[in-house]
Amino acid sequence: MTRFFLVRHGETEWNLIGRWQGHVDVPLNQIGLDQARILADYLREHGPRFAALYSSDLARAWQTAELLGAALELAPQSAIDLREIDIGWWGGLTRQEIAARDAETLALLDTDQDLPRGGAETMQDLYLRSSAALERMAADHPGETVLIVTHGGTVRVLLGHARGNGQAVWPLPFESIGNTSVSVIERDASGWQIRMAGDTSHLAEVSRAVDVMAKTQDDAQQS
Repeated sequence: MTRFFLVRHGETEWNLIGRWQGHVDVPLNQIGLDQARILADYLREHGPRFAALYSSDLARAWQTAELLGAALELAPQSAIDLREIDIGWWGGLTRQEIAARDAETLALLDTDQDLPRGGAETMQDLYLRSSAALERMAADHPGETVLIVTHGGTVRVLLGHARGNGQAVWPLPFESIGNTSVSVIERDASGWQIRMAGDTSHLAEVSRAVDVMAKTQDDAQQS
């Protein structure tokens, strides 16, 4: 059995303000760096032994992978086919801005029609390149556990690949894929299976601490 841990990159400023990124090379913000460090510590303490670490070459994924790799003593290997979907000229725009400039395409996408985003890729394009990369890695690492750092859209199509047991599933089932979430898929003689999707439990302690700090500050301001 070959197992893959699929990690979405940490938060970026564009994630925070709702700008669509695609292939635009946006770095992690401070929260994203903290999320990656927390996940790195968690995987070092509680994760399996990974045979390899692959990452999209876009900065937000690569920075996440470098922090994970430092904790796990693994050097990230660049995998361009694990990039997010290319959304062409939509990159850097919010949904509202896209709706104002390309309302017809956005409306058709909302009905599950798979059209090029911003004149660039379709979800099928993303699926074909990322699933092919996954299958190559599975062939290269039989019986091993592999860590992949990538993007929300890429994680979703790889989960769809596993759900369809090696075939595309359209429309993609909804999965909540938060920043530094972990999904686990496995391949054995019977095919692909999903073991976990979108888990962010490693961030729970930090979320509780932030809530406590915020409440303390509110109480201080009101007193």
